[in-house]
Amino acid sequence: MPSSSYTDLSISENRAEALALQHYGVKGKATPLPGEVDFNFRLDTAGGHSYTLKLSRPGADTGLLEMQTALLKRLEAAGLPLQLPLPKANKTGEFITPILDEHGQQRHLRLLSWVPGQVFAKASPHSSTLLESLGQACGSLCRALGGFRHPAAERYFKWDPSRLYWVMEYEHLFKGRQAELFHYFLGLFEREAQPLLPHLRKSVNYNDANDYNVLITENRDGPPAAWSHEVSGFIDFGDALYTQTINDLAIALAYALMDKPDPLAAAIPAIRGFHSAFPLQEEEVASLLALTGARLLISVTNSAINKQQEPDNEYLLISEQPAWALLEKLRDIPPALAHYTFRHACGWEPCPQAAAFQEWAHRQNFAPLTTLQLEPGQWRVMDLGVGSPELGNNDHFNDEQRFLRHIERMMEDSGVPAGAGGYGEVRPFYTTDAYLQMSNDGPHWRSVHLGLDIWG
Repeated sequence: MPSSSYTDLSISENRAEALALQHYGVKGKATPLPGEVDFNFRLDTAGGHSYTLKLSRPGADTGLLEMQTALLKRLEAAGLPLQLPLPKANKTGEFITPILDEHGQQRHLRLLSWVPGQVFAKASPHSSTLLESLGQACGSLCRALGGFRHPAAERYFKWDPSRLYWVMEYEHLFKGRQAELFHYFLGLFEREAQPLLPHLRKSVNYNDANDYNVLITENRDGPPAAWSHEVSGFIDFGDALYTQTINDLAIALAYALMDKPDPLAAAIPAIRGFHSAFPLQEEEVASLLALTGARLLISVTNSAINKQQEPDNEYLLISEQPAWALLEKLRDIPPALAHYTFRHACGWEPCPQAAAFQEWAHRQNFAPLTTLQLEPGQWRVMDLGVGSPELGNNDHFNDEQRFLRHIERMMEDSGVPAGAGGYGEVRPFYTTDAYLQMSNDGPHWRSVHLGLDIWG
């Protein structure tokens, strides 16, 4: 029995070139490409045309290959403004070519159009414009695939976020903090996603918008400061699957949010873009954080397994550390805050219960904010904003005790025992490093005061 390791199943560039010429009549130079399941080559011809040659592993399910072909032909007919790996027929007019390898095992060959562009993972920066473009592109795939069905797409697949529970068999692979994160996101899925799954829309999804399958181009319209990246295409449709439609967005977020200082902020434009192309439903958005975490949990579990099974296939481990780092950041985000943020990105009221609360609040009598009983003329408004003529120089607010003495002098000068104000003020002392936060666009300082201050 021949070995089935990744290395032993690969073929040489010369062999790839010979197969392309023999079966497709395409003569070109082959360059190996990374892959998880298939063995892939870029094929460049002397005439300037490029293709992707894909060779399956032995025993590949031909139904899945036929499903991918049908799906890509469906997307081709939809006329999307995206570049996709469209199937090319062989010399006999077929899109799938069976061959025997040197071990006598049957494998399948396919030739697809080459998709130009830079992979999303290598783009810099990941601006809000690019993230919104990603969401729009993923949403357009879902829209174009609406109503598409194929028997081979209705299958169990380990990368399906809705099928997370298989990872429980491998919880022993994780220790310490990784084990804590593993159990937290498993619990989050059980609480926030599993009960909703039967009620969510389902469709055949692309299911693999990871940062190495999304292609981008640079838009150089206008001056250099206005240049931007946008998503131009997708590759690798081998994971296509009939599952909950929202999983396509969850998967895109799982990879797009990696290496972001503020993943919650980065999710907003991506969700907004997806919703503009494929309007989301409220229950889908309610499950989104848990399904995003589920995909990340599947990814790190798969990496842990692959370390043991195929340690020489580095492509299988490419997202491991960024995935753990993102899980760590998402763990610190309250699920309700993420839910409300995602709803706001769709243009909805952030909190679904807001209207009921506001109606209740308007019917109530609330206790006073302070027990101070001050008549008009016994207090003054304290202006501590950046344009205040009373605040003085930085020395007056950089030291707490000096700042409090300055406040007391302001009240003394006005002849009042108390002062109030502050809400909505842009205050200069928020520019100190104590309020520095690293945002996705660089350093960011809190500037607006959200408290109501009472001095006395």
